[in-house]
Amino acid sequence: MARLNFTGRKKILRKDVRAEIYSEDGRLELTAKLDHTGDGGYEFPDAAQIIIEARIGQTFMRFGLGTVADQVGIQREHLFEFDHTAAGALKLDVRVISPDGLLLGSAMGIPPVLPDQDKRDRIPLLPFHASDELGQRLWRLDLSADPIVEINRGVGDWNAFARQEIFIALVYPELIRAIAQWELDQKREPDEDAPWTRFLHELGHDPADAPDEDDEIERERWLDAVTASFAVRHELLKKLELEEEG
Repeated sequence: MARLNFTGRKKILRKDVRAEIYSEDGRLELTAKLDHTGDGGYEFPDAAQIIIEARIGQTFMRFGLGTVADQVGIQREHLFEFDHTAAGALKLDVRVISPDGLLLGSAMGIPPVLPDQDKRDRIPLLPFHASDELGQRLWRLDLSADPIVEINRGVGDWNAFARQEIFIALVYPELIRAIAQWELDQKREPDEDAPWTRFLHELGHDPADAPDEDDEIERERWLDAVTASFAVRHELLKKLELEEEG
């Protein structure tokens, strides 16, 4: 493949990347195209290739959408590299590349959306997926991008494993604590619509009110309070007791 030249590339707006994800019958499928590529839009040359990549961490799948002059897009393309429960962690990178390898434009890290008629909590806030790279570890929280939980594929039915009450009671509070810490570490501008900010608000905790990072003791207490609120909200001890009785 020709080496890409990044000189003078255009930023493609997210709104011009039309991408929908379908999570049905245990599989993910992607439909995608790029709008406003030619005259009156980004004015990319007709022969430029449009490429889209779906990725989670280091795993990715690449598809050609055709050329600017003859864009075919993709329809319900099976994303077989990804488990259907990991849809919430999926990100899309779009690039327009000239025949001689010049990168003309790009849009990175775009989340696909569900069709309006199919938004039924199919994509969880905290997605899980199977991993073959955990060795003897049963699970791992990946915070390299948006939070995602990896479960060792060696446990067998990893999806059922992660839904066991004992796993939820023992692991989920630590996940929430680590994610709350991660949310604070982002140091972003206050955004009431940010998914994890909304989640913490629903637990009664506002990241904007968290103690400063220099006050380690108070910040740890704040994180403890988040964890405790989550445990109370979901009655984790009661759930575990009911499972033992059953």
